[in-house]
Amino acid sequence: MIGSTNVRHQHYAPKSESICGPLRILSTARDCSGATVALLEASGLGTHHYHRETTEFYYVVDGHGDIRLGDEVFPVRPGSFLVVPPNVGHQVMARDGILLKVLVIASPAWREDDEFVIEASESASAP
Repeated sequence: MIGSTNVRHQHYAPKSESICGPLRILSTARDCSGATVALLEASGLGTHHYHRETTEFYYVVDGHGDIRLGDEVFPVRPGSFLVVPPNVGHQVMARDGILLKVLVIASPAWREDDEFVIEASESASAP
């Protein structure tokens, strides 16, 4: 780290688990005020959830799959960009055996207490 500049390669970034799948944490609120940046490496079905405060920005880097936003499912591939506003249910769905790599930027920074799982029975009435 040089001054306020942070350079980190994905292979050396700390690993973490999320309800979307495995993450490589590229930057946190400590590194850059107000945001979290992570590389999601999904290989299956993530958990359907929403955030009350956080907006997430997804940029698909590699792989193919689907991302559920509200009641719609969108096919995604490298170059796809999605904005997930607060209170919108979302779910990452990698296709059979294909690793889906998504750069995720969360603002304000991701917090565990701002992550709410949507049960299957709640899907119809989810925010």
